[in-house]
Amino acid sequence: MFSTIILYPFLRFLSFITKKDPNIWVFGAWYGKKYSDNPKAIYEYIANFEPNKRAIWISKDRRIVNSIRSSGLEVYKFNSIKGMFFQMKASKVFITHSLSADLMPGCYSKNTVVYLTYHGIALKKIMYDTYNGKNIYHKAKFSLKKLIKKTIDWQTYILATSKENQKIMSRAYNHSINKVIITGLPRNDVFINKKNTKNTYKVIFLPTFRDSNKAYDYFFQHGFNPSYISEKFSAHGIELHIKLHPLSTFLPKVESALQKQDNIKVLPNIDLYEKLPEYNCLITDYSSVLFDFLLTGKPILFSQFDYAQYSIYERGLYYKNLCIGERFTRWEELIDRLIFYKSNGLPKDYIDEYESIKQRFHSIDPTQLNRDKTSYTKIVVDHAKAH
Repeated sequence: MFSTIILYPFLRFLSFITKKDPNIWVFGAWYGKKYSDNPKAIYEYIANFEPNKRAIWISKDRRIVNSIRSSGLEVYKFNSIKGMFFQMKASKVFITHSLSADLMPGCYSKNTVVYLTYHGIALKKIMYDTYNGKNIYHKAKFSLKKLIKKTIDWQTYILATSKENQKIMSRAYNHSINKVIITGLPRNDVFINKKNTKNTYKVIFLPTFRDSNKAYDYFFQHGFNPSYISEKFSAHGIELHIKLHPLSTFLPKVESALQKQDNIKVLPNIDLYEKLPEYNCLITDYSSVLFDFLLTGKPILFSQFDYAQYSIYERGLYYKNLCIGERFTRWEELIDRLIFYKSNGLPKDYIDEYESIKQRFHSIDPTQLNRDKTSYTKIVVDHAKAH
């Protein structure tokens, strides 16, 4: 960190005097620690379908570098000589969080066109919207963020999925709404013309983290009885997969009890996104994955057991009343509703509410993309080629 701070002015100067190559596009994601999300979708599209463009992934993890390189794609460590050189030469950059977080700070100038692809549709408040300005700490933090954005981190364009999402991103990043472009998210190409073909009814539980408690108990305190629920699932051909947010941890007694059940599987901390179309149902509390899963047309159940406390003490929500169907207070109620939907199908009022919310947050539907033989990724790439 200290060496990066010392190098920063020198790197910024070199980047400023380095001529940008319109055919070199650089990609990074998740603090340089993951090979995933929207930048990955665009990176692989360029590598496969745009022979005149040079797609280069930048990572801070040597294992990711080795893995990508073994597949024949171009990748460099963020602070290597070649890595820094190509970051300076790149005319276009695609990131999930920020330049300083995802890539090598200083290796860019205002001549670099930066696409902030973000990592979903925000349900929890983000960036400037999280600062309430009610105390000196929040005011100081807000001022520091604005200074960093102007001098170290910036973005030319931000991706959005609808007019509603466009307004949120513009305000949260203090960015011109004309530079927040409605393209859809490239990672959502996995939902284009994809259907579940397996006989087992697979359910995925994806809760979000709690700022105040990394080891929050999503299960026992809300009536989750592993053996009883496993027995009910067995009778109805249901399999439950559980994956906590990377910032969350299981209580040991909870994880041990879950792992004893044959049809309840605790998934490791892996990138599950490309597997989402395989699931028949999503259970979540306040995770923005619900917006992505809307594109499947499959049921979403809301395990917002601590809704009253969460909306007050956690980060805050953009849409406090966003819920399709019931907001469950106990696991027993949720499980009964899940089994009912599987056995009887979705009621009309649920479908109507579902479609209304989907249209609110997704201006471009996957079925439309399939008909037009295009994709969210191609929309973004075409914009970048034109700008």
